[in-house]
Amino acid sequence: WWGLRGLAVRDGFVLDQFPATPLQAHPIEREIFQRVALLPPLFAWLAGLALAVSSSANPVMTVIPSYLAGALVVLLAYLHGRSWRGRGVGLVASLLCGFNPWLLTQMQQAGPTTLALALAMGTLYCHARLVESHAEAGGQGRWLLSHTLVGGLLLALTFLASGLFALTPILIIALHLVYLSADAAPSERPTRYWTPWRRSPLLVSLLAMTTIGLILASPWFLLMIVRHGWSQCLNVC
Repeated sequence: WWGLRGLAVRDGFVLDQFPATPLQAHPIEREIFQRVALLPPLFAWLAGLALAVSSSANPVMTVIPSYLAGALVVLLAYLHGRSWRGRGVGLVASLLCGFNPWLLTQMQQAGPTTLALALAMGTLYCHARLVESHAEAGGQGRWLLSHTLVGGLLLALTFLASGLFALTPILIIALHLVYLSADAAPSERPTRYWTPWRRSPLLVSLLAMTTIGLILASPWFLLMIVRHGWSQCLNVC
């Protein structure tokens, strides 16, 4: 179904593939396609791009985004391990991830699961870089901007890949900040996270990433609600 949606993107239904429903022959196929067409669109866009650059509409091309995302997941597993515990842990993490049967299965399917996982891990890696930079810079905030912007962009893409799954990295980062606060010395703990931002730049970064992600991702969801109504969009969720 995601391959059919990619074909619709290639045929010109870029923002909204729902109007391509009549192209499906059987009523049951049209009903299923309607539901898939209202899901977040990023994988369909990438599949449509893969089909557009190929010489023929080979269904194999629609799986390429999953393969690339799976490779990115393995790379990000290494980067996460290296960032937190060194290259040895990074290598072990990437090997375990690369030979994981679930990941290998998802990489061979035309669907957004692997893509969403890669984008979520990318968002979390931006947070890891923020924590590392915070420790190296002694709490100064000049390094916040680039990692925060990239993290916000990746979070927006996660929303566009899988919808509410994008809340997962936000929750993980929030729990990590709570852990860091509890693990800090009493003199280093901010009395309130919402008072002076310099006392908790990592929290400010999380709020900024979340805001950027929502702002960048919301136009497509609002477009679907305006065109197809709340009820139909909620039925898909």
